[in-house]
Amino acid sequence: RKMRQIIDNPVIATDVKMRTIVHPYLCIVRHGILQGNDFSIDIGNVTAETDLGLQFTLSDRGTEARKNNEFEKIEKLPFQFQIYYNKLDSSKCLRILSDNRPLTGDKIVSELHADVAVLALTTIQSAVGRSLLNKQYKEARSDLFATQHLLDRLSQT
Repeated sequence: RKMRQIIDNPVIATDVKMRTIVHPYLCIVRHGILQGNDFSIDIGNVTAETDLGLQFTLSDRGTEARKNNEFEKIEKLPFQFQIYYNKLDSSKCLRILSDNRPLTGDKIVSELHADVAVLALTTIQSAVGRSLLNKQYKEARSDLFATQHLLDRLSQT
């Protein structure tokens, strides 16, 4: 049975690395640790079912901008993902995904557009990382409970 799952989900790329670049007002959070606005991660082999969630928060610069009401002037923030990988034929590839994402200070608007599957996946990955890698058991549990309450609220709308 396990062998069948492995066969049905073959590796599609090897030596995968991802670089994420976000606006200086944002900071990437990985397993509860602030990583800055330019973050790279070695992923290794990936299959069609591989998922990776990243969290963002305001950087110190972003917090200062928020205090000074600078966010009212900004409609969108840029994101870029640079994915380096090897195909199975050993050719080296780079895929760049860039986008500008809209901002809102309205909680109702953000909750209406929330993707619950992505929220759940990212929180679970973060909680596992915080627990296993950083020994932050209480923080991981708190994140899981907070996300559960958010998902419960989102599922009622």
